[in-house]
Amino acid sequence: MKIKKLDKNLINKIAAGEVVERPASVVKELIENSIDADATSIILEITGGGDRLIRIIDNGSGMEKDDLRLAFERYATSKISTIEDLFKINSLGFRGEALPSIASVSDIDIYSKVAKNKEGYYLKLEKGNIIEEYQRGGPTGTNITIKNLFANIPVRKKFLKSENAEYLEIMNVVKNFVLFYPTIQFRLLHNGKEIKTYVSAPIINRFIMLYKDVKKEELIEINYEKDGFKISGIISRPFAYRKNKSRIYISVNGRFLKDFKLIYYFTAPYGQFLMKGQFPEGVLEIKMEPEFLDVNVHPRKTEVKFLSPSTVRNNVFEAIFNGLQSNTDAFSYNSGNDEEVKIEQIELNIKKRGKQGNFEFTKSEKGEYSASLSGRISEHNEIKFRDKDYIYIGTLFQTYILLKSESKMLLIDQHAADERVIFEKIEEDINEKIKLSQELLFPIELQFSLENHQLEFLEDIGFAIKENKIEAIPTWLNMRHTKEEIDRILCDLVKEKHDFMDWIKQLACKSAVKGGQKLPFKLIKEIIESLSKCKNPYQCPHGRPTVIEWTKGNIEKLFKRK
Repeated sequence: MKIKKLDKNLINKIAAGEVVERPASVVKELIENSIDADATSIILEITGGGDRLIRIIDNGSGMEKDDLRLAFERYATSKISTIEDLFKINSLGFRGEALPSIASVSDIDIYSKVAKNKEGYYLKLEKGNIIEEYQRGGPTGTNITIKNLFANIPVRKKFLKSENAEYLEIMNVVKNFVLFYPTIQFRLLHNGKEIKTYVSAPIINRFIMLYKDVKKEELIEINYEKDGFKISGIISRPFAYRKNKSRIYISVNGRFLKDFKLIYYFTAPYGQFLMKGQFPEGVLEIKMEPEFLDVNVHPRKTEVKFLSPSTVRNNVFEAIFNGLQSNTDAFSYNSGNDEEVKIEQIELNIKKRGKQGNFEFTKSEKGEYSASLSGRISEHNEIKFRDKDYIYIGTLFQTYILLKSESKMLLIDQHAADERVIFEKIEEDINEKIKLSQELLFPIELQFSLENHQLEFLEDIGFAIKENKIEAIPTWLNMRHTKEEIDRILCDLVKEKHDFMDWIKQLACKSAVKGGQKLPFKLIKEIIESLSKCKNPYQCPHGRPTVIEWTKGNIEKLFKRK
């Protein structure tokens, strides 16, 4: 088979297959051109699913006659001149193949005018060939209409989804521009009817415009700057979680990306605050020097390559984690809501046992209930939590600690609370390289062998292990557990395959007091006051809540007093 040179039309169609996947791809390319032209207003009109008509009108800088004609030539661009420019790209559209690729698989009408000229220039193209052109008057900016997309490539056209599916995909693309360019006004029309106008507004307002179920108080604004990185945007508070990652939007130097690594960087800081299957939402704008990334790695520019991925990861993690930490109320759980709460009547028997109060729910006509509330109720049982004084009422089911103040009641999960305290203690000791150990008079002989990385981890947090014998243990562990319990904790731990952070979580979990375990008041007070000093006192390392709060108003609503 002889090798032959392809003709221009076929080359453009092949390029179109890379750049123009579907109508949404065309919309993305054209809006990027409008943004590069410094437009502050963009009108998008769609007919059907976009294959029949896509029209974009902007008030950007426009193009001169010669530039307009050249824009439909392959490898023609105003964005780069030398090889060095490829590594300093600040614009969105630069590849020089979007317009000729689109033109090769559609019919185009385009008009463009620069501010200094009295008239603009009009071109009409069919399947990549200019068939009509002339000067005419009109507003500054560019007006481009794409018709009959893929009409000359039936094979490509038949792979398009339904009109509604293609239209929704276009709207998904538009959402990104609406979020990442909040200063630009976007007006959207579909089948001749205006759908929505997004006026210029702060990014947090734009997000709420798009998602009506989101409340402003559920979001945190972040602004972070370090070592040439600027990271800004909005992130959700942990209690406002979702069941998927569909509302995570990330851009790098203005380009919104579908990059699973970046999405992982976004979700990783929530590892201690959300349970499995729960995900945050938000918008993250990452800005860095262009020489630190390569944007020329994907035909549709949905991916980039970083010079130092670990630096990006660390900065994103720190930006989001700092945002969460600086908003401590981001973690609080409140039982109050405006929904009607149905309460069934139950019988309540109260038996006095000296100074102890024991409350038991007995069987009623409406079902079976069982509960117990034990604990010495005394004004001297004072516990401080988050700089506020509470009175210890008792422990429910020997698991949930009840505290009250004049206006609030707290329900604290003793296991989750202790788990959080131990987790942050281990983390602090590792970070500060603190090893507070207690030597054992009688070493504990392990009934299993440790791998090197497990041994290193245990030594980092205060264990001393020689020849498969534990000779010293962290002081906080020695105060809580018997030798048999310590052996069982480590045995359970090494059976499971975890990374370093998971090991810390698992060790904290297995070392913490358990639900159903009766605790003395002294230990209860120690756990709660230690929890109060934690960076995140409102969740265990696995994301479960440690504290549930009821205000007096919440309780009054339950009893229909409000």
